[in-house]
Amino acid sequence: MENFHNSIRSIQLQAEGNMPAINKEIDTIIETKKQNVEQIEVILDILLNYEFMGVGSAAFNRLNNYYRTFNEEAYNDWVSIREMMSE
Repeated sequence: MENFHNSIRSIQLQAEGNMPAINKEIDTIIETKKQNVEQIEVILDILLNYEFMGVGSAAFNRLNNYYRTFNEEAYNDWVSIREMMSE
């Protein structure tokens, strides 16, 4: 059981370590007003996975709120996906 907890903690630390690069990428997307749907959705997907480890919630909200500025339907889809995953 201890190995399991150590593995989970290792994955969580890796996710936390990735957050500065992800936040920088989000900053760039927002600052340059990029509308690359594939890029945005890949990051949102990663962040949804990170949320299970207690990481990335604020970044998900920030990027999805930006997404909403030019694609309301996709924004709503991501909100729904997030809600389904948290049930």
